[in-house]
Amino acid sequence: MKKISVLIVEDEAIIADFIYEILTELNYDVIGVADRYENAISLISKTKPDIALVDINLKGNLNGIDLGHFLNNNAIKFIYLTSKSDSITIDKAKLTFPETYIIKPFTKSDIKSNLEIVSHKINSKTTNSPAAEVGDFFFIKEKETYIKIFYKNITHIEACDNYSIIYTQNSKHVISQTLKVIEQKLEPHNFFRTHRSFLANLNLIEKISTKHVIISGKEIPVSEANRVQLINKLGTI
Repeated sequence: MKKISVLIVEDEAIIADFIYEILTELNYDVIGVADRYENAISLISKTKPDIALVDINLKGNLNGIDLGHFLNNNAIKFIYLTSKSDSITIDKAKLTFPETYIIKPFTKSDIKSNLEIVSHKINSKTTNSPAAEVGDFFFIKEKETYIKIFYKNITHIEACDNYSIIYTQNSKHVISQTLKVIEQKLEPHNFFRTHRSFLANLNLIEKISTKHVIISGKEIPVSEANRVQLINKLGTI
């Protein structure tokens, strides 16, 4: 099994040191410690971690939930470590799809057990998903027919309750899978969650406005937080 790499995102130095000691003792590869959103993004861009441990309260204008959206959109698994357990915070956190949510004060056992579960998911996926399965296309079934879809031709995907609509440059297809499930399957293919209900093909984005991205002349919603992450991901000159 691969050695799992972990990023610590915590603005209290004493707690960050405590987590670092636990991870080192448990033989995880700690890629760094960040105390704010921007520092975390910088570390992620240099060495993409397998897992991030994220405090919700961070230094600066952007908090751990903002980082959670970025991690989710970039298919990086993460766990919240926080003293906040109010319903408003938890409702916001749920929208970022964390692996779990650990309330402070926590113990070594809390860290160990939760990381073992997430690490098992990662190693199981590596073992059970050979590279040969990741190609340029996939098939979807419509009635009695199987239709080939090339990843490069997908412009965006829209959530519709427990279904999703896949849009290509000249067609659309409804499938009985949630957007979250599809997002996980598209991890290697350069898609980005612009909004809680939309995934967009990064390679086909033509413009980014205040509330939309443009692909093939079509406006696709982008949330404010995800817009910031999208610009950081794509870069500007």
